[in-house]
Amino acid sequence: MPSPFPGMDPYLEDPPRWPDFHHRLISAISDALVLQLRPNYYARIEERVYLSGEDDPGWSIMLPTFRSGYRWEQEIHEARLNVIYRESREITTVLEVLSPGNKVSGARSRENYRLKRDEVMHTRKNLVEIDLLREGLPMMAQELLPPHDYMVLVSRAGRPERADVWPIELAQRTHHPDPSAQGRSRCTARCAGSHQSDLRSGWL
Repeated sequence: MPSPFPGMDPYLEDPPRWPDFHHRLISAISDALVLQLRPNYYARIEERVYLSGEDDPGWSIMLPTFRSGYRWEQEIHEARLNVIYRESREITTVLEVLSPGNKVSGARSRENYRLKRDEVMHTRKNLVEIDLLREGLPMMAQELLPPHDYMVLVSRAGRPERADVWPIELAQRTHHPDPSAQGRSRCTARCAGSHQSDLRSGWL
């Protein structure tokens, strides 16, 4: 049956459910892109891996029911999608869907994601960052944007200090920014429009 909730089902933010949903969503995005990318590009799902332990502020978000009483660490895997140019096999675009741990202050998940994001943005790659989570510390300073519940950020290759941001309110239909649209924003449904952000002062 259809979800009774507007926007994303809030129960999917429940930590035990999120990892499975996250992987399924990344896979669904990959499947949806196949025909649009052919024949010159293809999508490949990869994982970002880091260690987390009970001293990690994000531990209770990722493994909320696990307590051992011992100081040990566990590998955490977070999926992301890479778009690859077939001829050179170079990654041209990295698509990330934020996880709850990415939005916890001081969490290893957040710090690991920030390092990987900065690495992508300072190379010749595009970055698409999708935030479907209403809880947690945002990745951008909120005073730079109008009120919103969800957000899509697109940073194009060669412009590490600038990005296009699409804030999405819960009452709106989902819109689809087109990262390939140079110098313009494209929405297939009612949307608030894109906002140019200076990332030198916008990241938290």
